[in-house]
Amino acid sequence: MPARLVLLLALTASVAVAQPVALEISVPDGTLPEAATLGVRGDTAPLAWDRSLPLSDDDGDGVYTATLDFPMGTGRVGYKLVAEAPGAEVVWEPGDNRMLVPGRMDADRRAFGGPQTDLPVLTVSQRQLAEDLTVLRSGMQALHPGLFLHNSVAEVEALSNRLGAQARALAAEYGEAIPMPEVYVAVAGAVAAIRDGHTQVSMYNQNSYTEAQLYRRADRVPFAFRLVGDRMIVTGDATPEAVLPTGTEVLTLDGRPVAEVIEALMPYASADGGNDPKRRDQLEVYGTIPPAERFDVFYSLLFDPEGDLALTVRRPDGTEADLSLPRVTRDARREVLWARDETLPRSMDDLLQYRLGEDGTAVLTIGSFSTFSMSVDYAAWLTGAFQDMNARGAERLVVDLRHVAGGMDDAAALLFQHILQEPVEVSFWEGVTAYDIVPEAVRPYVGSWSNDFYDLSARVTPNGDGTFRLPSRPAVTVPPAADAFQGPVAVLVDATASSATFYLADQIKTTGAALLVGQETGGSLKGLNAGQMVFLRLPNSGVTVDVPLYGARPPEPGPDRGVIPDVVVAPDADAVIAGRDPEMEAALAALSPEAVRLDDLAGDWTGTLVYTDYGDDATRVTLPITASGQITRDDRLGADALRLDVVFTEPDGSPGGTGSTTLAALPEARAFGYDGEAWQVLSHAASADGFEVVIEAEGADNNRPATIRHTIRHRDGVLTDRKDVRYQGTDAFFERNTVTLRRS
Repeated sequence: MPARLVLLLALTASVAVAQPVALEISVPDGTLPEAATLGVRGDTAPLAWDRSLPLSDDDGDGVYTATLDFPMGTGRVGYKLVAEAPGAEVVWEPGDNRMLVPGRMDADRRAFGGPQTDLPVLTVSQRQLAEDLTVLRSGMQALHPGLFLHNSVAEVEALSNRLGAQARALAAEYGEAIPMPEVYVAVAGAVAAIRDGHTQVSMYNQNSYTEAQLYRRADRVPFAFRLVGDRMIVTGDATPEAVLPTGTEVLTLDGRPVAEVIEALMPYASADGGNDPKRRDQLEVYGTIPPAERFDVFYSLLFDPEGDLALTVRRPDGTEADLSLPRVTRDARREVLWARDETLPRSMDDLLQYRLGEDGTAVLTIGSFSTFSMSVDYAAWLTGAFQDMNARGAERLVVDLRHVAGGMDDAAALLFQHILQEPVEVSFWEGVTAYDIVPEAVRPYVGSWSNDFYDLSARVTPNGDGTFRLPSRPAVTVPPAADAFQGPVAVLVDATASSATFYLADQIKTTGAALLVGQETGGSLKGLNAGQMVFLRLPNSGVTVDVPLYGARPPEPGPDRGVIPDVVVAPDADAVIAGRDPEMEAALAALSPEAVRLDDLAGDWTGTLVYTDYGDDATRVTLPITASGQITRDDRLGADALRLDVVFTEPDGSPGGTGSTTLAALPEARAFGYDGEAWQVLSHAASADGFEVVIEAEGADNNRPATIRHTIRHRDGVLTDRKDVRYQGTDAFFERNTVTLRRS
């Protein structure tokens, strides 16, 4: 049977009879331009997007009406109202497309610009659900390049069987009228279980009916929040009486502990491999630009909230309270948040910000690399910002990439060039696909922003195992941009970073182009699946699944984790509550020009050396020591240095060996001298009371290649030097030794 006929039968099966649908739209005075007429446009005959059918207000009561006659077999119809005045441009009704369902609704009664509140819940039969799941399975198997990257063949088969069991359970509960939202939940959970960050039931790419039915409900929480672990911290208050000040911690929602709610929602968040911080990040509510928030949608679907929202909260002053608050729509929440905080972004353009402080610190905030959604010329804006900071003598730069999932590779690459101070070599992962030509059976259900994905046969080469490889990209030497910044740079990242932002973070870490600060990124060093996306639309429920077409694999399989920053800043709920920004604080401390005062450390010291025995890398040994410090010139580094001459005493009290260590505070903010070598500074904090500096270098320990890290601290008259070691090929550091000295 032709695919077109199959789709037509599926649509007619979900429609009882064809019938007219009446529009009754109230229009307050002053809403329409002078002399304008009101019309309707849509995606299904008799409507069209390029011409209007008129509405009329014959009795002058401000209610405009029209009756639309749809033929037998018409499914869901997307439409919008338009105002047209002579000689003026068409004014489109604000907001998303509205929906009509001939045969399931006889009228749409609402205000111009207002939401729909009485759409019928569409259902699918058991046969239609089975067809949808067949399309889902065949589409994934045919097109997905990473179906088995984080799951074995047996695990993928188990996922498919579990989805089949869910379908049977839905059939047992609902018979031949399975509600579309139930299908949405089942499909979203199955897709997220593939454990690929780009494979999801997206908040952006659903059809008009799904958006109207699931995204516009008036049961959203009246606040924005961050999740720090399982703690929910309010970042924006949209309650009518402003009873949730920023920093309030939500302890329970509708009687459920927050941790229980988050645990229930985690299986519906898509992330790569075992990257749970990315999943938790997807459950935060920003409340501004996204068309829908995952937390809102799945909290509503899983818990079916009714009536007012019951909260138990702890306010920033420590007092607890039980509250009953009205739930809101997404749009109503956003309007209140915008009204109360003018710094919140109103558009994608607002995600680009730049400032230069009086202390010489430039802060560049790039909230998205999705530059195709911006009206501003991103390249011109970025170049202009760097030209300005260079012309005005900026001394250091913090680039804030937190909450940036990804976007255009070219946008990320342009930023990379502007933080380079010398050319670097950049290599690329190998590209793979699951197909060369999209199978005919799958074609009717997939689409994308271009049609060049249907036939890749001229671009790919068979691997011999059913997969295909894209042409290899040789390593390239990337030069700094003409306006590149010449001072020290720190780049802030967090779990949101995936796709283009993940690749950028990996290149920064690999090349040392800047100091990476924050939390482990999203994505996976095991490989990513991204590139061009197709939107796999299930024919009966209408649920749409984002499917990546291109995989990228490192030359050698990497660990199942994101990129670890140079300076790791643990998420801190108490800091969020207090309104602090620990990541920014750590970046500024690392770039601080304040000198570490080593001349205060001259003189005599006594203390201990505690070390891990080299014979078994486990036994701990403690030795008494004395030390004498003097300031001397380190010719290799061209700087003054503290030389500490150390004498060891054996555990039995007999004389031990001697040694020396030199420390040098170099003028470069990202370098510190240790034993005559310049080490990379991971963090740096200095004040009149002392200092702490964390440095790192590649070297050897116990005759094995290793990363060596020293944490050197002087405070309250105590000087410590802790050495941590991570052997090459391992993930964790261990403490090799710690020297602790006090004035003798």
